[in-house]
Amino acid sequence: MFAILIPAAWTIAFLALLGAGRPAREAALIAFTVITAAVLVLIETLSAFAAITPLWIGASWAGLSVLGAILLRTRVVAGVARLREPVAERWGAWDVVTALVLGIFAAGALASALLYPATNNDSLAYHMPRIFFWFQNHSVSFYPTADARQLFSSPLVEYFALNLKALALGSDRLAGLVQWLSYVFSLIAVSLVAARLGATRRGQQVATVVAASVPMAVLQATTTQTDLTCALWILVTVYCVASVAGQERTVQRISFWWALWAGTSAGLAIQAKPTAYLVLWPFFLWLVRASFARCGWKRAAALGGVSLLCVVLLNSAWYLRNAEALNGDFLALTPPDNQQILIQARDPVSIATTALKNTSMLLGTPSARVNGVITDGVRAIVRTLGADIENPLTKLNPTGPFSVEAAFAHHDLAPAPFTLALVGLAALILLSHRSMRSAPMIGYASCAAVAFAVCAGLLRWNPWITRILLAPLLVLAPIVGVAFTVVEGSRERVLNAVLGCALALAVALGLLAMTFDATNPLVPQPWGVSSAWNAGYWESSYARLHFKMNAEYEAPFEAVATAARQRGIQRIGVYQYFKNFNIYPMLSLLPDVRWGYVGDTKLPELLDPNAFSPQAILELVPTDQYPAVLGDGAPRGTELLPPQRTSDAVILFYQVP
Repeated sequence: MFAILIPAAWTIAFLALLGAGRPAREAALIAFTVITAAVLVLIETLSAFAAITPLWIGASWAGLSVLGAILLRTRVVAGVARLREPVAERWGAWDVVTALVLGIFAAGALASALLYPATNNDSLAYHMPRIFFWFQNHSVSFYPTADARQLFSSPLVEYFALNLKALALGSDRLAGLVQWLSYVFSLIAVSLVAARLGATRRGQQVATVVAASVPMAVLQATTTQTDLTCALWILVTVYCVASVAGQERTVQRISFWWALWAGTSAGLAIQAKPTAYLVLWPFFLWLVRASFARCGWKRAAALGGVSLLCVVLLNSAWYLRNAEALNGDFLALTPPDNQQILIQARDPVSIATTALKNTSMLLGTPSARVNGVITDGVRAIVRTLGADIENPLTKLNPTGPFSVEAAFAHHDLAPAPFTLALVGLAALILLSHRSMRSAPMIGYASCAAVAFAVCAGLLRWNPWITRILLAPLLVLAPIVGVAFTVVEGSRERVLNAVLGCALALAVALGLLAMTFDATNPLVPQPWGVSSAWNAGYWESSYARLHFKMNAEYEAPFEAVATAARQRGIQRIGVYQYFKNFNIYPMLSLLPDVRWGYVGDTKLPELLDPNAFSPQAILELVPTDQYPAVLGDGAPRGTELLPPQRTSDAVILFYQVP
């Protein structure tokens, strides 16, 4: 498997950094930063020459690995020697339990990522299709599509998955590993941030376990979605900021190395998901303030310039494509899907109401009765504020009325009530202990709280907001480790017991979410769930699991694939009326056929009959629009099979006249 080339390149970078004297955890994160930046630069460079192919990607990673091994051989040897040194600290019972818990989470998530293909709606509608078309077109240039998210969404996760697809010679089996790697490195980042804030070794372990057990984190570790990867690079950026802003004032000089790392991480965070803009700005204000106070305006401006340059350079190709297609809108704020992200009513009461609604979604439980009580409580508070809880300007349409969902533990919805309780307890503990009111702790806690409040208050309410709040929630996790350190040192038994119980409940909830995940369950669901959602790797083939969320589409799509193979069709056009349609299972059935969108696309100027002339058309028509959209109801060509009907669509497959 050529995919081993990427871990090989990371290993070389990691050993070289160890040999240069970097601490192991820092070396691991810096090496992964280098590798991820290389993924981004490599894809954009090869795309410019339409050379995104297994040959060129494999040759590039092999060349980078060999070149790195040659140029860094002295430091690599020194790094190996450091690894072979005896460990100074012996493991106690706590260390063993922590390693066991983290190992179970990591192994379970890895199994789910490898055993299941992409199954959630977003992955099937645009994450995986854009990878498919990039691989087919040998380029990441914009192409005709009916789903604008395939063009304008942040591309980093898919770039990494595209590398793995090419190195796996076209297989999508490794696509879920991108977010699994993000999960593992996020835990390292959380432990490092906790250490910077003054947490002891045990406190760092607690912070890591808290982050590992967040249900949405462990579920996102098995998908091709982007929230966890965004959280990783936000955490790495935050660590860089805390390392600089948290230094004593006697340390006058701030190294440009930290500015370079912070800027690269911030650029990667933005490349993963625009949520990064909302989470990172308070930390950069903290960094600016600390830099001016410590270095003066000239050096602070230079440091800021280095960071900003890294952000711009890493995002430049994507920004330019957006600007060219959207009349200068390089941030891609104008596409309809993106316009609905932020609330439009931004008065203080509306922001507070939205923040309350969004935060309450993290308190959800499997019990509809408990969730109903929480919903009623939020409604009562909103009435007291004199606000409209159903204000359409503050929720994502066509979302239904506000309620804390009873549905539990799948890729789009996974509350974290015990994690939120731990963060609340940690905040109270730190506020009540004067010893923790240091400038670094106050600065970090304030920035983390503001980042969470901004995300919760400005993002439109929707049932899957727990996924979008994952990054700011993980940024709060290190505070729990610091609070545990304070309580452990003070010998306060009651607080120790309360924190310990809350931590145990958080771990138990995380394990339940991972094991009985409604999207990718590791064992059959013990309670009543629809058969489509209960399907798992133990009863379905890998290929069939693509239809897990859309079981009724399996038979008609198989019929289309059979008809195409029988007639030797090599070019199929897709005429898609659905705004959000899970097209990837169809594409995966015929990976060697050239596909292209035709007809009603988001960028019609990209339609070029000379560049793509399909032999057959796959037309996907909503049931309530059929046959009106076709005039007399007849296909616009020779039928290759009778119209296929599902509950929401009519599927037509015909030969082009």
